[in-house]
Amino acid sequence: MSEAVVFEDFSAELAGREVLRRVSFAVASGEVAAVFGRTGSGKSCIALALCDRLTGCGGSARILGRDVAVTFKTPVNRPISIGFQSPCYAPELTVQENLELQSVLWRTPRRKRTGRIAFLMQLLGLEPLQRVRAGKLSDGQKRALEIARALLPETPVVVLDSLLDHIDPDIRNKLFRNLFDSANREKSAFLIATRDAEIAELCDRVVLLDSGRALAADSPENLRANAPDEIVVTQTADNPVLRRRIAERFQVVVREENGGLVFSHPNADLVAAELLSELESQVTCVRVRRQSLYEIVDSLSAEERRQP
Repeated sequence: MSEAVVFEDFSAELAGREVLRRVSFAVASGEVAAVFGRTGSGKSCIALALCDRLTGCGGSARILGRDVAVTFKTPVNRPISIGFQSPCYAPELTVQENLELQSVLWRTPRRKRTGRIAFLMQLLGLEPLQRVRAGKLSDGQKRALEIARALLPETPVVVLDSLLDHIDPDIRNKLFRNLFDSANREKSAFLIATRDAEIAELCDRVVLLDSGRALAADSPENLRANAPDEIVVTQTADNPVLRRRIAERFQVVVREENGGLVFSHPNADLVAAELLSELESQVTCVRVRRQSLYEIVDSLSAEERRQP
């Protein structure tokens, strides 16, 4: 399968500050991928890099084999469409007029324009709002309009920057079915920036981002399976005392969470059994679970900091 988007050792600045640090990952044609991380991790900067809006760039960022700087020197027939976190729309125009304007800018053939706009409005719940001025829409409706704007030209690569995090779940589910259908049928590549783990885990591939660094890129299943540690959760009536005993006994960092104690260990099952055997009178509950995506980000980030 061909690579639609490739970052290789890519670094860049925004307003004189380094925002991406030696980022490397690839998204294949026909793949729905997520760029996942907390606020400030650099997700939006990935979108800005793909439209050649960053400075001080090192390494390379390519779309369908061409450097982004070369791609954006071409005024028409660009292979990428981007829906931005801050929606771009003409507030005085209606929803219908905004999408018609977008289709003209992308030189969508007239015979295709009407059907495509009607389909996207229906998909994104905008059909009842087609005659409403965009400036009057709610924040969620503006995000839906921005998604429609990005999907309208049917480019080989589509980036949606943090737009799915706050839209109606029913609309989001319908949208994902459409994205996977387009990826399979047209071999389009979709890159979805999100801080919602539930959204990220719906995707084929997840790029874990932290402080402008790409820590890993793999399927959600492989990321969880290859997580460096599992989590042991204990609940007890005397957290401070048990917290110290666990930290000393297993040489781990213990944190409090929802009234219990949580820590990571590579041999979580054995540790859980040992806790029940040695501290049965102090422990009311022990269970082992896989790390969440956020916990995997934290573990990988801590591991990277420990490296020389």
